[in-house]
Amino acid sequence: MIYYCVKTSEYLADILDKVSRETQYYSQLDVPLDRAESIIEKFRKRYDLDQTARQRNYRLKQKPVVDLIVLLNQSLLKIEKVRLCLLCTVPEELREKKQDCSELLRVAYGLDKSDLEQFESIQDRQNRLIYRTAIHIGENKQSAPVYELVNLPFTVEQRKQKEIDKMTGWTWRIHKKFFELKSEQLVSTFKKAQQIKNTEKQDSMIINELSMVSKLAGFRGVREDVFKFNKQVFPLYFKYLNRKSKVELTVPSYERKSKRLVNSFHEMTAFFEDLQK
Repeated sequence: MIYYCVKTSEYLADILDKVSRETQYYSQLDVPLDRAESIIEKFRKRYDLDQTARQRNYRLKQKPVVDLIVLLNQSLLKIEKVRLCLLCTVPEELREKKQDCSELLRVAYGLDKSDLEQFESIQDRQNRLIYRTAIHIGENKQSAPVYELVNLPFTVEQRKQKEIDKMTGWTWRIHKKFFELKSEQLVSTFKKAQQIKNTEKQDSMIINELSMVSKLAGFRGVREDVFKFNKQVFPLYFKYLNRKSKVELTVPSYERKSKRLVNSFHEMTAFFEDLQK
């Protein structure tokens, strides 16, 4: 099946939903906007992506099935790219051991080796599924890893509240490098605020910096990381401003399932055309 997204959180939620339902392999790539529709069509034909949910579940009993998550957000639009994430789910009897997903798909769909994408295991800690920024940031001119998909333990409270019978579950968290980058930027902001005497302006600068983190997608792992990030604020206030913090610290609201905004490539591109009017 194909899922079209115009918000980063929607894209991440679609991936998380599939992985939580036993998807094991992924292949993520950015493609030029002017070629994206033809590439999506190529994948649609190659992996029978226009199947219904019922057809998908029936085929999964016999062979691997592939889903495609498509993202065009404002950042990607600026560099005229579309992000694609192919997700492969294999039949239950093949899930115990790590498989060569590309080879399974080659046999199941009668593909040539030249047609195969390189799939990575969701479980592989060395090749975790990562969401990177679409635009270049920093002096090194490289996109930054923002989120990574991980399997984290539930707290006792979380298990009770949501009646969860599992010890762990998949979620997105803030990538270590992004956490470090935002921490460095927070310290830099405090140093700049130190040069200003007006406490209201100082607080305004800090609030503005914190808001960039509090607006991240509100998945369980991200919320926990933002809480850790915010704990830096109290000692930094004493260190650089020699006073207590009056800033209200917030974490992102939980991501909730909402109605899909677009259902086709045309609707996805038209969504941004309408915003620009």
